[in-house]
Amino acid sequence: MATCEANGGKPEAYLADVLLRVQTHPNSRIAELLPHEWKRQQTTDPPDSRHQLQS
Repeated sequence: MATCEANGGKPEAYLADVLLRVQTHPNSRIAELLPHEWKRQQTTDPPDSRHQLQS
């Protein structure tokens, strides 16, 4: 959670999204779920997901 905050992310949104995605996310792309990558993806290409929390 501290890493998420250090990268300017919202820990609650990160955790909720990652816990849902990790179930089906390919092992070969697990690095995409790290806080710094997750934050970059959220700002450059926000997913159209019903699971994403609203700010």
